[in-house]
Amino acid sequence: MGSSTKYRSDAVMTFDMDPNESKKPLEGIAAWQYTSCGSICGYDGNIDLDIIYRDIQNTTAGGFVPGTYTVTASAIRIRKEAGTGYEQKMAKETAGGSANMYGRAVYKKGSTMEVSEIIRIKDDEIWGRTVDGYVALMFGGKKYVESIRD
Repeated sequence: MGSSTKYRSDAVMTFDMDPNESKKPLEGIAAWQYTSCGSICGYDGNIDLDIIYRDIQNTTAGGFVPGTYTVTASAIRIRKEAGTGYEQKMAKETAGGSANMYGRAVYKKGSTMEVSEIIRIKDDEIWGRTVDGYVALMFGGKKYVESIRD
């Protein structure tokens, strides 16, 4: 996964220096800290230099945060993308989804799932990305899951 070439942790970089994109992690990241030894004028000491690739505000939409959830609805559909306009996956396309009577992928009541990304479509429609696909965490203001907190 990704390149084994990394920036040296003691390499001093400046705020206007472009990071070497070939050393960026390859898969599904929201942000990348490419050095902890950056500098800016007027500050004595090292600072982190980061690139944000996604709207970080969406990661806490509607009180939902990435983590583990239990399904409280009778079942929630697993879709190919976030939103009701996207096709539901077939159960055989997923690792953890069950099949409904049509062979479509669902998480059944009581199932647990790990949500890695939160997507806010609108205030009352929040989706989560799982290893199997996208699921509605809240739709029309109704929550379909319960967070499992440590």
